[in-house]
Amino acid sequence: FPSHDTGGLINALELGWLVIIVLSISFTGYLVLKFVGQRGILLTALIGGLFSSTMVTWVFSERSREKPELSASYGAGIILASSVMFVRAFALAAVFYQPVALLLAVPLSVLLLLNLVTAWRVYRLQKHNGEIPSLNPGNPLDIRNAAVFTLIYTGVTFGMYYARQWSGHLGAYISGAISGIADIDAITISSAKWASGDPEQTSFASSVIILAILSNTVFKAILSYLRGSEVLGKAVLAGFGIILIVGLTLLFWISGMRPFSP
Repeated sequence: FPSHDTGGLINALELGWLVIIVLSISFTGYLVLKFVGQRGILLTALIGGLFSSTMVTWVFSERSREKPELSASYGAGIILASSVMFVRAFALAAVFYQPVALLLAVPLSVLLLLNLVTAWRVYRLQKHNGEIPSLNPGNPLDIRNAAVFTLIYTGVTFGMYYARQWSGHLGAYISGAISGIADIDAITISSAKWASGDPEQTSFASSVIILAILSNTVFKAILSYLRGSEVLGKAVLAGFGIILIVGLTLLFWISGMRPFSP
C-alpha cells in the first residue's frame, strides 16, 4: 500500500498490477459467462472481491451496459463482492492488532449478513425476468476500462496522502473517508498499527475503518448508478442504501465503545 513518503506514494509496479488485476477480473468474467452462464457472474464477483470489490464494481457496471438483460445478476455480483471486503478488513485488523478486530467483530458481522441477504434479493430479480437468451460474452480484455480505473486510483491516492497531513482526529477521519474510496486494506492496516502503539485510540481507529468502508460503499453506489445500466444502478443504489443506514448507526455505536485491553 502507499507509503507515507511522497516519493513512494505511487510507483509504476503498483500501477501495472492494478491494470493486470482489472483485466484479470474482466477476462475471468468473460470466461465464466461463456462457459458457466449467469451463475458464473457471482463466482467472478467472489474471486474479484478478494482483490478489490471496487474493481468488480467498475467492470460489472460496464458489463451491464453491454448486457442489460443480465443487469440484476451483475448488481448482485457487485454487492456480493463487497461482502468479501468485510471479511478482509476483520482479518487484517486481527493480524495487526486484535483489540481493533474485537471491536469490529459485531459491526462487520451485521454488515456482512445484511450484504449477503441484499445480494440474494437482487439476484432473485434476474429469475423474474424469464429465460436468459444465448449470450455473447463481449470483449474479454477491455484495456481502456483498466486504464481509466488506474488513473482514478492514482488521483484518489494523492488525495489520501494530502488529507493525512491534517493533524488530530479530523485529519484521520478525512484520510479514512478519502482512502476508503479506493483501498480498504491500506487504511485498515495503518489504523490497526496506529492503535497498537496507542491503545487508547482503539475505538477511534475502529471508527476510522468503519468510515472507510462506508465511504467505499458510497463510491461503489455512485459508480454503479453512473456507469451501469438503469436496472443495475437502481438495484445497487437501493441495496447499498440500506447498508449505509445500518453502517452509520453502527459507526455511532462503535465510536462510544471503550477499547478492549490488549
